[in-house]
Amino acid sequence: MLEVYESNADIQSFLDAVAHLKKIEESIPALQEEMSLTLELVDADEFRYDVTNETAPGLNDFRSFVTGYRQFHLKGDPTHFGYISGVILHDANSELLKDAILRVKGLFNDCLNSRPMSFELLSLPSVKNVNDLLDLFFNGETFHRRDKDKVAALKNIEGSIQYRLANFFYVVHTARLFHWVKTLSDVVRASDDDEKLTLMVADLRNAHGPLVQGSEPVRRKIA
Repeated sequence: MLEVYESNADIQSFLDAVAHLKKIEESIPALQEEMSLTLELVDADEFRYDVTNETAPGLNDFRSFVTGYRQFHLKGDPTHFGYISGVILHDANSELLKDAILRVKGLFNDCLNSRPMSFELLSLPSVKNVNDLLDLFFNGETFHRRDKDKVAALKNIEGSIQYRLANFFYVVHTARLFHWVKTLSDVVRASDDDEKLTLMVADLRNAHGPLVQGSEPVRRKIA
């Protein structure tokens, strides 16, 4: 099966792109650790917080990582996760392999479409889930900045606690999504090994993604 997959140009491009980005990821120390953010409520009346601890990659390091990750996010790219997972699933020759692919795809989509409760602190009405957050930074800051609404939304919170939170979540969830991209690559590479696939499926049944350590902020109802 692996030979069949590697003969597909798009799948081979995907495998190569994952391997290349893994090298970049491994060169950034902060991405090798569990990232954390600690918030302290400093004014309950005005619902203001301060960041007392944060561990995440610096801007330049993360930019090199997210530049590589973007190809898995952009629709129309031959390595787009949704497209490539469909191609891999179409060619799968066993129910075990299909099960593994579908579980990884489901976990990736769960992360992409999730809305962590911490998003309540962002004060960004346009950000309803992780996918919206990535689009906000991709199109409003990190890359071409052609979307005036997204540029304005980030400009409005520039220098604020909301911006620091949004940027932290941007880093964390991009890294989480790449975890599932790597897992799909691992499934492809194990496609001829039923023993490995069986173990992977067992792990995937209980998977929720890599964790981010840190205290949950004090939560109060926002009027």
